[in-house]
Amino acid sequence: MIPKYPGFLFADIVRLVRVTWEQTLEDQGIALKLPQARALVYIERQPGLRQIDLAKLMEIQPITLVGIIDQLVGAELVERRADPKDRRAYLLFLTAKGLAMTSKFEPAASVFRTECMRGVSDKDAEIMFSVLDKILENMTSAIKQQPKKNRNNR
Repeated sequence: MIPKYPGFLFADIVRLVRVTWEQTLEDQGIALKLPQARALVYIERQPGLRQIDLAKLMEIQPITLVGIIDQLVGAELVERRADPKDRRAYLLFLTAKGLAMTSKFEPAASVFRTECMRGVSDKDAEIMFSVLDKILENMTSAIKQQPKKNRNNR
């Protein structure tokens, strides 16, 4: 049966993913919230990432990101460096402590994946991910087709 409001189901899953991931991190001795962990992963993947670009990747307001980065800098996980091309901008790098922290994510992610997929067969998981990829493709296409004016008024 197709749910009448699939967006509600997706929203519930996203909320529970956040809560479960944060609990998994905590159980692994990692005291980070999901936005902090996401920021660390993006910075690890793209050392020297500008703050404004990280905000776009995370789909959050730059002012919201400032607070997250302040916390990560305070925990000595991230270092801000002035952008030599733009004196108003900062480039973000993981510190040695930040790199050590992100190395703990894979074991936590393994525990998380196991919990998420408990009771789901490999065949069902393959179908589910295929369907989710199609939904993502459909939603991305729908957003691109909307007039720009409507997209900005959300």
